Amino acid sequence: MQVLAAQTRLAQDLGRRPELFGIYLTELLTLFLDKGVAIQNLRITNPQVKVILFLSRLTSWIDMILRSMI
Repeated sequence: MQVLAAQTRLAQDLGRRPELFGIYLTELLTLFLDKGVAIQNLRITNPQVKVILFLSRLTSWIDMILRSMI
């Protein structure tokens, strides 16, 4: 949870450092993709696992980060 809090704080403070906006978005997208690949790999190795909860957490996480940037 501390990582999410730090990411949210960074997003909120980007207004003061617009030159870092592109870097932040690139890192955020990379993290999002890495989590998606991890979910996909989990599903491949354990077909019985329900991934809907993981996908829900992933989408709510990205939504919270993006909303904090507005």
